[in-house]
Amino acid sequence: KLQFLYFIAPKPPLQAPMKTIRLLVHSGIEVVADIVHPTTVGYPYYVYLHGFCSVRVSEKSEILRMRAEKRGFGYARMDFTGHGESGGSLEHVTLSRFVEEAAVLLRQLKGEAHVVGSSIGALVAMKASTISDNNIKSLLLIAPAAQIIARWQRHPRSSDGHIVMQSPYVGDVKVNGDLTKDAAENGFLDEQLAKGVTVPTAVVHGKLDEVISDKDAKSLFEMIPKTTPKMWELIPSGGHRLNEPFDNIITLYESFLLDNGLLAHQ
Repeated sequence: KLQFLYFIAPKPPLQAPMKTIRLLVHSGIEVVADIVHPTTVGYPYYVYLHGFCSVRVSEKSEILRMRAEKRGFGYARMDFTGHGESGGSLEHVTLSRFVEEAAVLLRQLKGEAHVVGSSIGALVAMKASTISDNNIKSLLLIAPAAQIIARWQRHPRSSDGHIVMQSPYVGDVKVNGDLTKDAAENGFLDEQLAKGVTVPTAVVHGKLDEVISDKDAKSLFEMIPKTTPKMWELIPSGGHRLNEPFDNIITLYESFLLDNGLLAHQ
C-alpha cells in the first residue's frame, strides 16, 4: 500500500528580522535605529519619529510596528541625538540635527516611506518631507508641536545660556541655547514648515492636550497649502500622548492613504 506524504511549505515571512543599527551622523556621535525591511518588493515602510524627551521604543511606536508587520510593510524608528540609546546630549541638540538624522535613516530604506511624527517628531517629519530626493509619500502628524519654537524663545535661560524647559513627563530639562535660533533660521516656525508640505498629510490632535493647544495645532494644519491633500481629526478625550486611541488613529490614517491612492488592499 502506497502512502503519500504531503509537505506544506511554510509561508515566507512578510518582513525580514528587525535589525538595530548605529548610524554615524554627526562628528563622533552615533544614533541608534531599528529597521525591518519588507520581503515583498515595492512594499513601503512605516517610519516613526518620537517627540522631545521621548524614545524610539514606546507604546505608539510598537503599535505602528505591529501594524506594519500585519501589512507586510517595512518599519523603521530611531532615537534622536540626546535621547534613548543614541549619543550626544540634550544640551547640544537642534531641530536641524534631528532632520539630518531622520534623512540618514530614510536613506537606509529600500522603498517609499509613510512617516509618523509625534510632537516635535511631527515638525521634523514636516521638514524632512521638503528635502529634495526624499522618499516620503505621506505624513501622519500626532499632536504636532505647533508654536513650540515661539514658546521656547520665551523660556528662561540658565547662567550658562541654556534654555530651561519644564517637561510634564521628565521635569526640568536644560537644552541647547541655540536651539531656537537654529529653528528660526532654518525654517521651523509654523508657517515656514507648513507652506513647504506637499505630500498627503493627516493631522490628529487631542482636545485635552496639556502641552500643545488644539487651536494652535489646527492653525498649523490650516497653513498647509490647500493644494496638499490633508485631513484633520480632533480626539475629544485625547491628551498629548494619544497612546490609548493610537491603533484607531492608524486605521483612520490608512483610510486616508487609501482615499489618496497610497495604500493598496493588501
